[in-house]
Amino acid sequence: MQSFSKKAGRCFRYFTADGEHYLAFANIQGDSTLYRWGGRDFAPCQTLGGPGGREFCVVRASSNLYLLQINFIQGEPSAPRTNLLSRVFKWSDGKLQLVEEFPTAGGTDAAVFSADGKQFVAVSNSLSADVRFRTDTIIYRFNG
Repeated sequence: MQSFSKKAGRCFRYFTADGEHYLAFANIQGDSTLYRWGGRDFAPCQTLGGPGGREFCVVRASSNLYLLQINFIQGEPSAPRTNLLSRVFKWSDGKLQLVEEFPTAGGTDAAVFSADGKQFVAVSNSLSADVRFRTDTIIYRFNG
């Protein structure tokens, strides 16, 4: 689980599932896409929605794999929309299935951590309609 490339609002997140290798590509300007390794290169295998994608976070909980898509911004610079719904996907039957959406305000990143035997996800927000770069980070308890 590591980022391979991050520039201009694009991020690749690597993970394995069912013995296969995958890259999830977050795209602010278009569709975020899941790619599967075919032995020589990665080929697209699933569209994850868009535009607005900024980051992915992999969460493993109770033998399940989840992928969180953190959405940042949509629209034009003169009229940006920052209050977006980010997504939680669960790996099931060989693909990612949308299981939940949650609000973010210019979401930029997410990180998983454990405390007292529980799993949490910290989601950093950066922009709202009124506040720029001082928007609260939210800590969610991840129940899987």
